[in-house]
Amino acid sequence: MGPPRAPYIYGKTQNSLEDWRGYLENVGLEGLDVSSFVPASNRAIAGVTVPMIGITASGGAQRATMFGGAIMNALDGRNSTAVKAKVGGVLQLAQYCVGLSGGSWLVGSYAVNGFPSLMDLAENTWKMDGGASWMMPDFAQAFELASSFGIKAMSGAPVSFVDIYGRGIAHHTINDPRSGFDLISGTGAATLWSGIRDTAAFRKKQAPFPIVIALGRSPGELGVSSSDPIYEFNPYRLRTDHPTTGGLSVPIEYLGTSFNAGKPTDTGKCVTGFDNAGCVV
Repeated sequence: MGPPRAPYIYGKTQNSLEDWRGYLENVGLEGLDVSSFVPASNRAIAGVTVPMIGITASGGAQRATMFGGAIMNALDGRNSTAVKAKVGGVLQLAQYCVGLSGGSWLVGSYAVNGFPSLMDLAENTWKMDGGASWMMPDFAQAFELASSFGIKAMSGAPVSFVDIYGRGIAHHTINDPRSGFDLISGTGAATLWSGIRDTAAFRKKQAPFPIVIALGRSPGELGVSSSDPIYEFNPYRLRTDHPTTGGLSVPIEYLGTSFNAGKPTDTGKCVTGFDNAGCVV
């Protein structure tokens, strides 16, 4: 774990000490001296003097988002019912929140919208009215998608199924009033994955460090195997330790730029704005 993730985890751990005291006092474990358990701030080291906690959300499309969201809601210290049940507050203690596939929709939605309560996400962002699938756009959304893809194609960038899929998911998971290239506002066209760093909770190191992961496949490859690389998208970098990539680590804000040995192949040309949050998740 290197920069800039390590300083974030260190700061998040320090910021969670009062949450640890509050949570443990609420739980009331017999024989536990809370004052002795929770270290001084200058000794708060995740995984050493303070437990390292990661919350993960598995795949399974929209059902995984709903199920994982329900679990996170049950662990949220902002949920008074969960606090009374002595499970609310664990979410505030976690250093990491990780998802893949449908779980990445949850983690991505939670992070890019500023780490709100899960009830807030469900009621104000996820647009679950009518029971429609998030993967099937209505007519207005389909028109907007086609228009934005045309603009992307004219810029010289390739258009793929990920564009269609990601923008469709963004309609239900991202609450952003900026319209960007979209003809319909509030659908996350201008929302970047790197923008997570600009949210108040992330800047203050109060939120779990969000990561989504994806499995890479070679062009034309239909199946998957244990030898396929696993990619990590975090607010700072796209990275993988897979040997076929040579240990790829690219600043997320420059996603789409051609790199060689960690440096842009064209020093005068870097791509920005490619890390669309909907396409990342």
